[in-house]
Order: sequence, then structure tokens, then C-alpha cells
Amino acid sequence: MREKCDEDIRRESDKYQFEYDKLREELQMFQRKLTQEENVNGEFSKLNQRLNNVLGDLRNQYKSGLEEEETDIMTGVANYGGHAPVSAAIDDREILDRKKAWAELERE
Repeated sequence: MREKCDEDIRRESDKYQFEYDKLREELQMFQRKLTQEENVNGEFSKLNQRLNNVLGDLRNQYKSGLEEEETDIMTGVANYGGHAPVSAAIDDREILDRKKAWAELERE
């Protein structure tokens, strides 16, 4: 009777040991995944910062480009330092046609 009781205790102990080992391995696996995710998040953070810097630089270049080349929307002539190039001049008739087209768009 004593041997049977000892055998049952040993089986129960083995069963719990197996479950313990299985959970420990699973925990180690999750810890490795967590470490990998933390590393990836760090890399994403660095890449995001670089992207924001590049976008900021592009935005600044675009804004400075707009300031340098102010465009008259009505005539479509770009002002370069306040002087319109002779070849870009638009005659009065074309300006009148554009104004009429603009007025028609506003009525719609």
C-alpha cells in the first residue's frame, strides 16, 4: 500500500514537473520575443525620427522655394526677384479670357 501511494505521489510530481518545465520554456520564449520587439521598436523609433527630420527639411525647402518664386495665380507669371521674364508675359486678351473662365467657375 505504501509503495502504491509513493508511486502515485511520484507520478503526480512528474506531471507537475513536466508542466513547470513547459511553462518555463514558454516564459523564456515570450521573454525572447519581448526583447526582439523592444529592439524593433527602438529601430522604428530611430527611423521615425530620421523620417521626421527629412520631412521637416523638405517642408523647409518647399517653403523657401515658395518665398523665392512668388507666383501670380491670375496671370500665371512667376516673379523672379520682382521682374517677370519677357517671354513669360501674357497679353491682355489672355488675361481677360482667364478672368472670364474664373467668373464662370465661381457662378457654378
